[in-house]
Amino acid sequence: MTFATVIIEFMLFANLKRIREFERKNLPFMTSLEDREILLTIGYAQEQGHPVCFKNLTLSMDNLKRFGLGSAATIRRRVMRLIARGALEKYPADHDGRIVYLVLSEKSQRLFARYSGVMTSLYWR
Repeated sequence: MTFATVIIEFMLFANLKRIREFERKNLPFMTSLEDREILLTIGYAQEQGHPVCFKNLTLSMDNLKRFGLGSAATIRRRVMRLIARGALEKYPADHDGRIVYLVLSEKSQRLFARYSGVMTSLYWR
C-alpha cells in the first residue's frame, strides 16, 4: 500500500464520517434504511411534480421488499412515525378525499438542501 493510497482511503472515510455526523445531528428522524428510502422516494416524486399517495409509495418500494424490509404495514408505520416527527406531511387529493398525498415538510426540504450542500462540498477522488 502506497502513501497516496492511504491518503485517498483517509479522505474517503473522512467524507463518510462527515456525512454520517450531519445525518446524526440534522436528520434524527431518518433512523433506518427504510426511512431513508421512504424520504428519498417521496422527495424525488415531489421534485418531479408528482405527489405520491400511500399506495404508490408501497408499490415503488420494491427494493426494500427484496430484503424483507418493506411490507405495506411496516411502510405505513414508518410513514406515520415520520409524519409525527415532522419529516412528512399529508394532504387529501382535491378530486378524491379518500386519496392522501405524502410530501416532505418544509423543514425536511431545507435539511435535505443542506445535506446536498454537504455532499457536494466533499472532495471525492
